[in-house]
Amino acid sequence: MSVKCHSLTPLTEQTALNYLAPKDVADRLGISQRSANALLRSGELETINVSVNPNSKKQRLRVTPEALEAFMRSRSVKPTNRKLDK
Repeated sequence: MSVKCHSLTPLTEQTALNYLAPKDVADRLGISQRSANALLRSGELETINVSVNPNSKKQRLRVTPEALEAFMRSRSVKPTNRKLDK
């Protein structure tokens, strides 16, 4: 029995550098890495699984800058005239 292997187009180094790890997401949002991981796992933030085996229990989730921007836009709020608590 012969098995055909199809190679995927390799990511360019520049493309790979654009993906954000959970720590990068946490840094950009000013939240803990634990909170960033929760956003990624909940699906609130669109992710890409870059694990060698996509069916692995251990996922390696990454976020594109565009997905992070879309998330931030979805969470934006309009300023109010109310005084903020200090």
